[in-house]
Amino acid sequence: TLFRSDYRMFKMNFGYEKYLDLLPAKLRIPLTKFRLSNHHLPIVKQRYEHIARHERTCELSNLKELGDEFHYIFNCSYFKEIRQDTLKQKSWKHPNAVKFESLMGSQDKKVLLPLCTFIKTIMKTVK
Repeated sequence: TLFRSDYRMFKMNFGYEKYLDLLPAKLRIPLTKFRLSNHHLPIVKQRYEHIARHERTCELSNLKELGDEFHYIFNCSYFKEIRQDTLKQKSWKHPNAVKFESLMGSQDKKVLLPLCTFIKTIMKTVK
């Protein structure tokens, strides 16, 4: 994939993030870790194993895509049903960088609660 998930995509301004007050800790913590790349997705975990970036692919699907935040939110076939049950279709259909930025930078509790639930599932599964 040509897309590079990066904190700068959704953190436009330096300052306190509203989502920290909107969400309960059990959902706020996984979202914060996901945004900061403090997780075990292949894009991060395999970096410390000195694996080339383009080889850090998802091990849960047969897509051979880079195992980054974008892949797990939008493309990973392993999470297809959970994605469809949790997130609104307009959030995941036709994925692109703008949708990723919109989801990850959202200040809307109605968007954040299902997103955080989905992210929590991803992080529990990918170890």
